[in-house]
Amino acid sequence: MAGDEFLLARADEDVGGLIRGEKVGWERLRAALPPLPRDHGHLAALDGSYGYLRQFTPQVLDAVTFAGGTAATDLLTAVDILRELNTGVEEDPGSRWR
Repeated sequence: MAGDEFLLARADEDVGGLIRGEKVGWERLRAALPPLPRDHGHLAALDGSYGYLRQFTPQVLDAVTFAGGTAATDLLTAVDILRELNTGVEEDPGSRWR
């Protein structure tokens, strides 16, 4: 049975224990997964131009409608927080995550 089949054949609540335990282990899991793609400096470039991007972020967030299923709930909440942060109204963004 391949690694993904092994994990898919288990209940979700059991997978974490299998990974952390001796059955699979983190090293075997890391070895089985492909490496994450390199971003080739894109995140650093984004960080360097954040002030410039902030000029356009409110307009982009107003113009684009974001939608998604239940798997995207956290992402959509983050977009809402970003939208609120870009209105200039001060609020504790962590209050939604508590």
